[in-house]
Amino acid sequence: MSETEAAAASTAQPAQRPAGVPASVRARFANRDEMFGAISRAFLATVPVKPELALDLGCSLGYTTRMLAQSLRATRTVGIDRTPDFIEFARDGAPAGVEFLVHDATEVPFPTGPADVIYARFVLPHVPEPLAVVGRWASQLRPGGMVLLDEVEEIRSDPGDASAFRRCLDIVDELQAHHGATQGEIGAVLDAHDWTPLRRVSSQLVSLRPPAAVVVTPLLLSMRSWRRDPYIQRTYPDPALPRLEAELRELAAAGGLAPITWELRQVMLARD
Repeated sequence: MSETEAAAASTAQPAQRPAGVPASVRARFANRDEMFGAISRAFLATVPVKPELALDLGCSLGYTTRMLAQSLRATRTVGIDRTPDFIEFARDGAPAGVEFLVHDATEVPFPTGPADVIYARFVLPHVPEPLAVVGRWASQLRPGGMVLLDEVEEIRSDPGDASAFRRCLDIVDELQAHHGATQGEIGAVLDAHDWTPLRRVSSQLVSLRPPAAVVVTPLLLSMRSWRRDPYIQRTYPDPALPRLEAELRELAAAGGLAPITWELRQVMLARD
């Protein structure tokens, strides 16, 4: 590991000690950082300002906050999340200049005061009226400040793919539709929206095709929760799900790339 890689690792990973956050949740967020960290860092490398204050909204366990601090080197970087256990975990071992506050990221004003950069990754699908929420975030920018949005636009299988990867994703889509849940792919909405009075600095679509072993981990962690859903238990009685889990593990062991591509929308907006 180079010195640069070691420095990134030291600031990108929260300590693994505080109680209150189940191991499965810690594993899910660590895996997310492994999958998407490089693409998010490349996006942050294009930010043209040197911020005094950078905010990471919906920071969860602090992986993205540390990444933001490492990438932008703001004087002060603050992660905000409404879950106290997440914030307790994130605070443990936080480097100098990095703070964490309990606050609902959809509510303004923020306890920090106005910021130079506001960043959010994979947050908007989980809030009501996401476009209005971004507008509220923009009201918390200093003049010349920027909002950075990092979201999924599409999860696409290879043509003709009928592997366990695709079947697992189809079950998740089916479950979301059954419960009327908001879909997680909001990138196209962000790209099409008129952000006036904000200025659109950039809107780029980037592709990610991770190794099969990396993709299997979040799918298995997700299965642990949704397989207990009454709808899933009625619709997919044993041995359907144990068989699916076994197939996923076999695909991970076989190596290679997953037959799935993530398309990520990265939007940079400025307040002039």
